[in-house]
Amino acid sequence: MAKYLLLLFAVLAFCIPASAQKSTFATNYSFVPYQPALSEEVKSVTIVEAKVSTLEREMLEEIAKLRIQGREDAKLYYKSKGVFWGTMGTTILYPAAGLVTGTVVSVVPPSTASVTNPNAHLMKEPAYEEAFKKQAHRKRFGNAAAGFGVGVVVLGVVSKVIVGGL
Repeated sequence: MAKYLLLLFAVLAFCIPASAQKSTFATNYSFVPYQPALSEEVKSVTIVEAKVSTLEREMLEEIAKLRIQGREDAKLYYKSKGVFWGTMGTTILYPAAGLVTGTVVSVVPPSTASVTNPNAHLMKEPAYEEAFKKQAHRKRFGNAAAGFGVGVVVLGVVSKVIVGGL
């Protein structure tokens, strides 16, 4: 290992001064990179490309705003009706059925047709609709998981009371 480090230092010691002598950086500190003169046609193409990239950036910003709005609206206005209570009830009655119910209910995609969303007109935008549905699905899954968890706890407490005899 020490031999390799010594060899590396020796190579660097011989190579660096030689390259520094040939370089314009060592003697001329006012180095300006070469910039060829551009024709008018190339300049106009560059301006058009800059305008296109500005339009693309604005379009991406608009899509990002729609996605954020979709997520926030789903958090506020989407109500997963009956998912919590249905999963909790079936878990209390029979835990395996509660697990199956929670799984099935959380896999089913959320319905956005009956949502009381003041921004429902934005559902026509694909970015908004996708973000809304993803967040609504997360909310639905969370409610199913919470229903299963509460059902297990209630079932455990009830069985402890019955078996333990108060």
